[in-house]
Amino acid sequence: MNQFLQRLLICAASVTVLASCGGGNDIASGGTGTGVTSASAVASAKATPTVAAMDNIGIASVPAGSILKVAYVDGIWTNTFSSIPAAGFAAPDIVIYSFIQNSKNNNPPFNGLNSITIDPILAASITSGVKQQSSSSKVFISVGGANMLPADINMTNANNIVNNVIAGIATLNKTLQKPIVGVDLDLENGITAETISTLAAGFQKANFLVSIAPQPVSTSAPVAPWNLPNINPAYPNGVPNVSPALNLSSGGTSNDYGAAIASGNVDYIFAQAYSTGPGGISVGGCAETQPCIVGQLATAFNNLMQPSCTGSTSPLCIPSKTTRNNPVQYAIGVPTNQGGAGTVNSIWGSGTYSDSSILNTLATEITNDIPIFQKKGNNGIMTWVLNADYIPTSYNDSSACVGGFSSVVFGATQAMSCP
Repeated sequence: MNQFLQRLLICAASVTVLASCGGGNDIASGGTGTGVTSASAVASAKATPTVAAMDNIGIASVPAGSILKVAYVDGIWTNTFSSIPAAGFAAPDIVIYSFIQNSKNNNPPFNGLNSITIDPILAASITSGVKQQSSSSKVFISVGGANMLPADINMTNANNIVNNVIAGIATLNKTLQKPIVGVDLDLENGITAETISTLAAGFQKANFLVSIAPQPVSTSAPVAPWNLPNINPAYPNGVPNVSPALNLSSGGTSNDYGAAIASGNVDYIFAQAYSTGPGGISVGGCAETQPCIVGQLATAFNNLMQPSCTGSTSPLCIPSKTTRNNPVQYAIGVPTNQGGAGTVNSIWGSGTYSDSSILNTLATEITNDIPIFQKKGNNGIMTWVLNADYIPTSYNDSSACVGGFSSVVFGATQAMSCP
Protein backbone atom coordinates (compact mmCIF):
# COMPACT_ATOMS: atom_id res chain seq x y z
CA MET A 1 0.00 0.00 0.00
CA ASN A 2 2.03 2.94 -1.31
CA GLN A 3 2.17 5.48 1.49
CA PHE A 4 5.26 7.58 0.94
CA LEU A 5 3.97 9.74 -1.91
CA GLN A 6 0.68 10.42 -0.17
CA ARG A 7 2.50 11.29 3.02
CA LEU A 8 4.40 13.97 1.14
CA LEU A 9 1.20 15.29 -0.43
CA ILE A 10 -0.52 15.55 2.94
CA CYS A 11 2.48 17.22 4.52
CA ALA A 12 2.64 19.78 1.74
CA ALA A 13 -1.08 20.46 1.72
CA SER A 14 -1.96 20.96 5.37
CA VAL A 15 -0.36 22.92 8.17
CA THR A 16 -2.26 20.80 10.68
CA VAL A 17 -0.94 17.58 9.25
CA LEU A 18 2.52 19.05 8.73
CA ALA A 19 2.90 19.22 12.49
CA SER A 20 2.56 15.45 12.71
CA CYS A 21 4.42 14.31 9.58
CA GLY A 22 6.90 11.52 10.17
CA GLY A 23 4.59 9.04 11.87
CA GLY A 24 3.08 7.47 8.78
CA ASN A 25 2.52 3.79 8.30
CA ASP A 26 0.93 3.44 4.87
CA ILE A 27 -0.97 5.35 2.19
CA ALA A 28 -2.03 8.61 3.77
CA SER A 29 -1.29 7.28 7.24
CA GLY A 30 -0.39 9.64 10.03
CA GLY A 31 0.78 9.07 13.53
CA THR A 32 -0.59 9.20 17.02
CA GLY A 33 -1.47 12.74 17.98
CA THR A 34 -2.30 14.16 14.55
CA GLY A 35 -5.18 16.00 16.16
CA VAL A 36 -7.60 15.23 13.35
CA THR A 37 -10.69 13.67 14.87
CA SER A 38 -13.67 14.53 12.69
CA ALA A 39 -14.91 14.95 9.13
CA SER A 40 -16.68 18.21 9.93
CA ALA A 41 -15.39 19.86 6.78
CA VAL A 42 -17.55 17.58 4.67
CA ALA A 43 -21.03 18.91 4.03
CA SER A 44 -23.81 16.39 4.63
CA ALA A 45 -26.56 15.18 2.34
CA LYS A 46 -27.53 11.97 4.08
CA ALA A 47 -28.98 8.90 2.42
CA THR A 48 -29.66 5.57 4.08
CA PRO A 49 -27.67 2.97 2.11
CA THR A 50 -30.40 0.43 1.45
CA VAL A 51 -30.95 -0.80 -2.09
CA ALA A 52 -34.17 1.17 -2.35
CA ALA A 53 -32.60 4.37 -1.06
CA MET A 54 -29.65 4.05 -3.41
CA ASP A 55 -32.06 3.65 -6.29
CA ASN A 56 -33.97 6.74 -5.17
CA ILE A 57 -30.88 8.96 -5.26
CA GLY A 58 -29.55 7.36 -8.43
CA ILE A 59 -26.71 5.33 -6.91
CA ALA A 60 -26.47 1.62 -7.59
CA SER A 61 -25.55 -0.80 -4.83
CA VAL A 62 -23.98 -4.24 -4.89
CA PRO A 63 -26.52 -6.96 -3.99
CA ALA A 64 -26.09 -8.17 -0.42
CA GLY A 65 -24.20 -11.42 0.03
CA SER A 66 -23.14 -11.60 -3.61
CA ILE A 67 -19.37 -11.11 -3.23
CA LEU A 68 -16.51 -11.63 -0.79
CA LYS A 69 -15.94 -8.30 1.01
CA VAL A 70 -12.49 -7.57 2.41
CA ALA A 71 -11.36 -4.37 4.12
CA TYR A 72 -8.08 -3.14 5.53
CA VAL A 73 -8.11 -0.84 8.54
CA ASP A 74 -5.15 1.22 9.68
CA GLY A 75 -4.88 0.31 13.34
CA ILE A 76 -1.85 2.54 13.90
CA TRP A 77 -3.38 5.91 13.00
CA THR A 78 -5.63 5.97 16.05
CA ASN A 79 -7.37 9.30 15.39
CA THR A 80 -8.78 8.08 12.08
CA PHE A 81 -9.34 4.53 13.32
CA SER A 82 -11.67 5.87 16.01
CA SER A 83 -13.84 7.44 13.30
CA ILE A 84 -14.83 4.07 11.83
CA PRO A 85 -18.37 3.30 13.08
CA ALA A 86 -19.62 -0.12 14.12
CA ALA A 87 -21.39 -0.45 10.76
CA GLY A 88 -18.04 -0.08 9.00
CA PHE A 89 -16.50 -2.94 10.94
CA ALA A 90 -19.63 -5.09 10.59
CA ALA A 91 -19.95 -4.93 6.80
CA PRO A 92 -16.83 -6.83 5.53
CA ASP A 93 -16.41 -10.61 5.58
CA ILE A 94 -12.72 -10.17 6.43
CA VAL A 95 -11.21 -7.25 8.33
CA ILE A 96 -7.43 -6.90 8.09
CA TYR A 97 -5.69 -4.87 10.81
CA SER A 98 -2.43 -3.27 9.70
CA PHE A 99 0.52 -3.36 10.24
CA ILE A 100 3.01 -5.44 12.18
CA GLN A 101 6.20 -3.71 11.15
CA ASN A 102 9.37 -2.00 12.27
CA SER A 103 9.09 1.77 12.17
CA LYS A 104 11.48 4.36 13.54
CA ASN A 105 9.09 7.16 12.56
CA ASN A 106 6.51 6.50 15.24
CA ASN A 107 6.55 7.75 18.79
CA PRO A 108 7.18 5.38 20.43
CA PRO A 109 8.95 3.45 17.64
CA PHE A 110 7.43 0.14 16.57
CA ASN A 111 9.55 -2.98 16.67
CA GLY A 112 6.89 -5.51 15.73
CA LEU A 113 8.90 -7.81 13.49
CA ASN A 114 11.50 -8.33 16.21
CA SER A 115 9.08 -8.63 19.12
CA ILE A 116 7.02 -11.51 20.50
CA THR A 117 4.20 -9.13 21.44
CA ILE A 118 1.91 -7.12 19.16
CA ASP A 119 2.54 -3.38 19.40
CA PRO A 120 0.20 -1.98 22.09
CA ILE A 121 -1.33 0.64 19.75
CA LEU A 122 -2.19 -1.96 17.11
CA ALA A 123 -3.34 -4.42 19.78
CA ALA A 124 -5.71 -1.83 21.27
CA SER A 125 -7.19 -1.12 17.84
CA ILE A 126 -7.74 -4.81 17.16
CA THR A 127 -9.36 -5.27 20.57
CA SER A 128 -11.76 -2.42 19.80
CA GLY A 129 -12.47 -3.40 16.20
CA VAL A 130 -13.22 -7.10 16.67
CA LYS A 131 -16.00 -6.27 19.13
CA GLN A 132 -17.77 -4.49 16.28
CA GLN A 133 -17.28 -7.07 13.54
CA SER A 134 -20.10 -9.35 12.50
CA SER A 135 -20.21 -12.76 14.15
CA SER A 136 -19.42 -14.50 10.86
CA SER A 137 -16.51 -12.30 9.79
CA LYS A 138 -12.83 -13.20 10.06
CA VAL A 139 -10.03 -11.28 11.79
CA PHE A 140 -6.69 -10.95 9.99
CA ILE A 141 -3.53 -9.10 10.97
CA SER A 142 -1.16 -7.77 8.31
CA VAL A 143 2.62 -7.94 8.21
CA GLY A 144 4.58 -5.36 6.25
CA GLY A 145 3.18 -2.31 4.50
CA ALA A 146 4.91 0.07 2.14
CA ASN A 147 7.44 1.19 4.76
CA MET A 148 9.03 -2.25 5.01
CA LEU A 149 12.15 -2.82 2.93
CA PRO A 150 14.18 -5.95 2.12
CA ALA A 151 16.49 -4.86 4.94
CA ASP A 152 13.55 -5.41 7.33
CA ILE A 153 12.08 -8.60 5.87
CA ASN A 154 14.41 -11.11 4.21
CA MET A 155 15.58 -14.70 4.33
CA THR A 156 17.88 -13.94 7.24
CA ASN A 157 15.00 -13.13 9.58
CA ALA A 158 11.94 -14.69 7.86
CA ASN A 159 11.64 -17.66 10.22
CA ASN A 160 12.18 -15.40 13.22
CA ILE A 161 9.40 -13.10 12.00
CA VAL A 162 7.03 -16.06 11.70
CA ASN A 163 7.82 -17.18 15.25
CA ASN A 164 7.48 -13.65 16.66
CA VAL A 165 4.15 -12.97 14.95
CA ILE A 166 2.73 -16.34 16.00
CA ALA A 167 3.75 -15.68 19.61
CA GLY A 168 2.29 -12.18 19.54
CA ILE A 169 -1.01 -13.38 18.11
CA ALA A 170 -1.25 -16.20 20.66
CA THR A 171 -0.90 -13.73 23.53
CA LEU A 172 -3.34 -11.23 22.04
CA ASN A 173 -5.93 -13.88 21.15
CA LYS A 174 -6.30 -14.76 24.82
CA THR A 175 -7.82 -11.31 25.36
CA LEU A 176 -9.93 -10.91 22.21
CA GLN A 177 -13.66 -11.36 21.82
CA LYS A 178 -12.96 -13.27 18.61
CA PRO A 179 -9.51 -14.52 17.59
CA ILE A 180 -7.13 -13.54 14.83
CA VAL A 181 -7.33 -16.44 12.39
CA GLY A 182 -5.35 -15.09 9.42
CA VAL A 183 -2.03 -13.45 8.62
CA ASP A 184 -1.82 -11.10 5.65
CA LEU A 185 1.45 -10.53 3.80
CA ASP A 186 1.46 -7.02 2.36
CA LEU A 187 5.06 -7.12 1.21
CA GLU A 188 6.30 -4.42 -1.13
CA ASN A 189 9.53 -2.75 -2.25
CA GLY A 190 11.00 -5.90 -3.76
CA ILE A 191 10.72 -8.45 -0.95
CA THR A 192 12.02 -11.64 -2.59
CA ALA A 193 9.96 -14.62 -3.74
CA GLU A 194 11.95 -16.91 -1.45
CA THR A 195 11.17 -14.73 1.57
CA ILE A 196 7.47 -14.53 0.72
CA SER A 197 7.29 -18.30 0.24
CA THR A 198 9.02 -18.91 3.59
CA LEU A 199 6.63 -16.61 5.43
CA ALA A 200 3.54 -18.10 3.77
CA ALA A 201 4.66 -21.65 4.51
CA GLY A 202 5.43 -20.81 8.13
CA PHE A 203 2.04 -19.28 8.85
CA GLN A 204 0.19 -21.97 6.91
CA LYS A 205 2.01 -24.67 8.92
CA ALA A 206 0.90 -22.91 12.12
CA ASN A 207 -2.73 -23.28 10.95
CA PHE A 208 -3.32 -19.63 10.11
CA LEU A 209 -5.17 -18.61 6.99
CA VAL A 210 -2.68 -16.81 4.75
CA SER A 211 -3.50 -13.88 2.48
CA ILE A 212 -1.23 -11.88 0.21
CA ALA A 213 -1.54 -8.38 -1.25
CA PRO A 214 0.43 -8.42 -4.50
CA GLN A 215 0.64 -5.72 -7.14
CA PRO A 216 -0.62 -7.00 -10.51
CA VAL A 217 1.99 -5.99 -13.08
CA SER A 218 2.85 -6.66 -16.69
CA THR A 219 6.04 -8.43 -17.68
CA SER A 220 6.65 -6.15 -20.64
CA ALA A 221 4.95 -3.86 -23.10
CA PRO A 222 3.88 -5.24 -26.50
CA VAL A 223 4.57 -3.35 -29.71
CA ALA A 224 2.84 -0.07 -30.57
CA PRO A 225 0.17 1.28 -30.85
CA TRP A 226 -0.76 0.28 -27.28
CA ASN A 227 0.09 2.93 -24.73
CA LEU A 228 -0.05 0.47 -21.84
CA PRO A 229 1.10 -3.15 -21.68
CA ASN A 230 -2.31 -4.71 -22.32
CA ILE A 231 -2.69 -8.12 -20.66
CA ASN A 232 -5.16 -10.44 -22.34
CA PRO A 233 -7.29 -11.90 -19.49
CA ALA A 234 -7.96 -15.01 -21.57
CA TYR A 235 -4.19 -15.65 -21.70
CA PRO A 236 -2.86 -14.17 -18.46
CA ASN A 237 0.46 -16.02 -18.80
CA GLY A 238 1.04 -14.12 -22.02
CA VAL A 239 1.35 -14.85 -25.73
CA PRO A 240 4.84 -14.36 -27.20
CA ASN A 241 5.07 -11.30 -29.43
CA VAL A 242 1.38 -10.61 -28.89
CA SER A 243 0.56 -9.80 -25.27
CA PRO A 244 2.55 -9.72 -22.02
CA ALA A 245 2.03 -11.94 -19.00
CA LEU A 246 0.49 -10.98 -15.68
CA ASN A 247 2.85 -11.11 -12.71
CA LEU A 248 2.02 -10.63 -9.04
CA SER A 249 4.81 -8.49 -7.68
CA SER A 250 6.16 -7.03 -4.47
CA GLY A 251 7.86 -4.32 -6.51
CA GLY A 252 8.96 -3.98 -10.13
CA THR A 253 7.74 -6.49 -12.70
CA SER A 254 8.92 -9.78 -11.19
CA ASN A 255 6.54 -12.58 -10.18
CA ASP A 256 7.46 -12.47 -6.47
CA TYR A 257 4.25 -14.03 -5.16
CA GLY A 258 3.89 -16.73 -7.81
CA ALA A 259 5.86 -19.48 -6.04
CA ALA A 260 3.99 -19.03 -2.74
CA ILE A 261 0.64 -19.25 -4.55
CA ALA A 262 1.59 -22.33 -6.57
CA SER A 263 2.86 -24.08 -3.42
CA GLY A 264 -0.66 -24.14 -1.99
CA ASN A 265 0.28 -22.07 1.07
CA VAL A 266 -1.91 -19.06 0.15
CA ASP A 267 -5.63 -19.00 0.95
CA TYR A 268 -6.51 -15.52 -0.33
CA ILE A 269 -5.10 -13.26 -3.04
CA PHE A 270 -5.97 -9.60 -2.47
CA ALA A 271 -4.65 -7.90 -5.60
CA GLN A 272 -3.92 -4.17 -5.44
CA ALA A 273 -5.40 -2.96 -8.73
CA TYR A 274 -4.12 0.58 -8.15
CA SER A 275 -0.90 2.50 -7.58
CA THR A 276 1.03 0.48 -10.14
CA GLY A 277 4.01 2.51 -11.22
CA PRO A 278 5.26 4.11 -13.20
CA GLY A 279 2.46 4.12 -15.78
CA GLY A 280 -0.02 1.54 -14.55
CA ILE A 281 -1.30 -1.57 -16.26
CA SER A 282 -4.11 -2.52 -18.61
CA VAL A 283 -6.04 -5.80 -18.53
CA GLY A 284 -8.47 -6.55 -21.33
CA GLY A 285 -8.18 -2.94 -22.47
CA CYS A 286 -9.09 -1.59 -19.03
CA ALA A 287 -6.59 0.53 -17.12
CA GLU A 288 -6.53 0.64 -13.33
CA THR A 289 -8.03 4.13 -13.62
CA GLN A 290 -11.23 2.50 -14.95
CA PRO A 291 -13.74 0.47 -12.89
CA CYS A 292 -13.80 -2.18 -15.63
CA ILE A 293 -10.35 -3.30 -14.42
CA VAL A 294 -12.25 -5.21 -11.72
CA GLY A 295 -13.97 -7.63 -14.08
CA GLN A 296 -11.02 -7.99 -16.43
CA LEU A 297 -8.59 -8.84 -13.64
CA ALA A 298 -11.10 -11.24 -12.09
CA THR A 299 -11.37 -12.99 -15.46
CA ALA A 300 -7.59 -13.32 -15.57
CA PHE A 301 -7.54 -14.88 -12.10
CA ASN A 302 -10.25 -17.36 -13.10
CA ASN A 303 -8.15 -18.41 -16.08
CA LEU A 304 -5.10 -18.86 -13.86
CA MET A 305 -6.92 -21.26 -11.54
CA GLN A 306 -6.15 -24.94 -12.01
CA PRO A 307 -7.15 -28.06 -10.04
CA SER A 308 -3.48 -28.37 -9.06
CA CYS A 309 -0.24 -26.53 -9.82
CA THR A 310 1.93 -29.60 -9.24
CA GLY A 311 4.15 -30.02 -12.28
CA SER A 312 2.85 -26.80 -13.85
CA THR A 313 5.28 -24.94 -16.09
CA SER A 314 3.16 -21.78 -16.18
CA PRO A 315 4.82 -18.72 -14.62
CA LEU A 316 1.63 -18.00 -12.68
CA CYS A 317 -0.67 -20.79 -11.52
CA ILE A 318 -3.39 -20.66 -8.84
CA PRO A 319 -4.41 -24.02 -7.37
CA SER A 320 -8.08 -24.40 -6.56
CA LYS A 321 -7.21 -25.76 -3.10
CA THR A 322 -4.46 -25.07 -0.58
CA THR A 323 -2.29 -27.73 1.06
CA ARG A 324 -4.93 -27.90 3.83
CA ASN A 325 -7.73 -28.29 1.28
CA ASN A 326 -9.09 -24.78 1.73
CA PRO A 327 -10.52 -23.15 -1.39
CA VAL A 328 -8.24 -20.45 -2.80
CA GLN A 329 -10.11 -17.17 -3.16
CA TYR A 330 -9.27 -13.77 -4.60
CA ALA A 331 -10.49 -10.21 -4.18
CA ILE A 332 -9.71 -7.33 -6.51
CA GLY A 333 -8.47 -4.33 -4.54
CA VAL A 334 -9.60 -0.75 -5.10
CA PRO A 335 -9.19 2.22 -2.75
CA THR A 336 -12.21 3.49 -0.82
CA ASN A 337 -11.76 6.95 -2.35
CA GLN A 338 -9.10 9.25 -3.72
CA GLY A 339 -7.71 9.87 -0.25
CA GLY A 340 -7.22 6.17 0.30
CA ALA A 341 -5.54 5.84 -3.10
CA GLY A 342 -2.85 8.45 -2.55
CA THR A 343 -2.06 8.42 -6.27
CA VAL A 344 -3.57 9.27 -9.66
CA ASN A 345 -3.34 5.59 -10.63
CA SER A 346 -6.77 4.58 -9.34
CA ILE A 347 -10.41 4.74 -10.35
CA TRP A 348 -10.79 8.00 -8.39
CA GLY A 349 -8.44 10.04 -10.59
CA SER A 350 -6.92 13.25 -9.24
CA GLY A 351 -8.28 16.61 -8.16
CA THR A 352 -11.95 17.33 -7.50
CA TYR A 353 -14.23 14.48 -8.51
CA SER A 354 -17.80 13.21 -8.16
CA ASP A 355 -17.58 10.41 -5.62
CA SER A 356 -21.23 9.43 -5.96
CA SER A 357 -20.86 9.14 -9.74
CA ILE A 358 -17.76 6.92 -9.51
CA LEU A 359 -19.36 4.84 -6.75
CA ASN A 360 -22.38 4.32 -8.96
CA THR A 361 -20.21 3.20 -11.87
CA LEU A 362 -18.15 0.92 -9.62
CA ALA A 363 -21.22 -0.69 -8.03
CA THR A 364 -22.74 -1.29 -11.45
CA GLU A 365 -19.49 -2.81 -12.69
CA ILE A 366 -19.18 -5.11 -9.66
CA THR A 367 -22.81 -6.19 -9.96
CA ASN A 368 -22.29 -7.03 -13.62
CA ASP A 369 -19.16 -8.99 -12.65
CA ILE A 370 -20.87 -11.18 -10.03
CA PRO A 371 -21.02 -14.16 -12.45
CA ILE A 372 -17.25 -13.80 -12.95
CA PHE A 373 -16.57 -13.66 -9.20
CA GLN A 374 -18.78 -16.68 -8.57
CA LYS A 375 -17.56 -18.76 -11.50
CA LYS A 376 -14.69 -20.35 -9.57
CA GLY A 377 -15.61 -19.73 -5.94
CA ASN A 378 -16.69 -16.98 -3.62
CA ASN A 379 -14.52 -14.09 -4.77
CA GLY A 380 -14.95 -10.34 -4.62
CA ILE A 381 -13.58 -6.93 -3.68
CA MET A 382 -10.87 -5.73 -1.30
CA THR A 383 -10.47 -2.10 -0.24
CA TRP A 384 -7.83 0.08 1.34
CA VAL A 385 -8.74 1.67 3.77
CA LEU A 386 -11.85 2.01 6.02
CA ASN A 387 -10.28 4.94 7.89
CA ALA A 388 -10.30 7.02 4.70
CA ASP A 389 -13.87 6.00 3.93
CA TYR A 390 -15.17 7.48 7.17
CA ILE A 391 -12.88 10.48 7.61
CA PRO A 392 -11.67 11.36 4.10
CA THR A 393 -10.69 14.93 5.00
CA SER A 394 -7.88 13.55 7.13
CA TYR A 395 -6.60 12.01 3.92
CA ASN A 396 -6.66 15.33 2.08
CA ASP A 397 -9.86 14.38 0.24
CA SER A 398 -12.76 16.85 0.35
CA SER A 399 -14.72 15.24 -2.51
CA ALA A 400 -15.43 11.84 -0.98
CA CYS A 401 -18.73 10.74 0.51
CA VAL A 402 -18.28 9.81 4.17
CA GLY A 403 -18.97 6.07 4.36
CA GLY A 404 -19.66 5.98 0.63
CA PHE A 405 -17.66 2.91 -0.31
CA SER A 406 -18.81 0.86 2.65
CA SER A 407 -22.43 1.78 2.01
CA VAL A 408 -22.56 1.30 -1.75
CA VAL A 409 -20.18 -1.64 -2.24
CA PHE A 410 -20.27 -3.46 1.11
CA GLY A 411 -23.85 -2.64 2.17
CA ALA A 412 -22.95 -1.00 5.51
CA THR A 413 -25.99 0.23 7.41
CA GLN A 414 -24.42 3.53 8.47
CA ALA A 415 -25.92 6.50 6.61
CA MET A 416 -23.50 8.00 4.10
CA SER A 417 -23.08 11.73 3.54
CA CYS A 418 -21.73 13.43 0.44
CA PRO A 419 -20.26 16.90 -0.05
